[in-house]
Amino acid sequence: MDPVRKLAPPGGSTDDPPPGSQVVVLPVDCTVHNISLLRERLCGVAADARDITLDLRQVEQFDTSTLQLLTAFARDRAARGARLLTCGARPDWDEAVQLLGLTATLAGGSSVP
Repeated sequence: MDPVRKLAPPGGSTDDPPPGSQVVVLPVDCTVHNISLLRERLCGVAADARDITLDLRQVEQFDTSTLQLLTAFARDRAARGARLLTCGARPDWDEAVQLLGLTATLAGGSSVP
């Protein structure tokens, strides 16, 4: 006799393990005109994600509104015990983050190539 299988409800089970890491791909245009897209992507990160990587490879334009939103996100997640990393940062991104004193907040002290 075959053992009885328990079927998972549609959309997954509540017993699924929490995600350990998550990647957020930043859009090409990270300016105030397009900030809602970035906000949507950040709101889509699981609350229990422990390692969050910001993929900056596509970013061509950014402004202080982007840095403000990411700083608030990073501080909120750090308070929950998450670690924030970046990958694909261009020199102008690194320079802006450094000039504003946000290196530790937005890169967690380390950057992924």
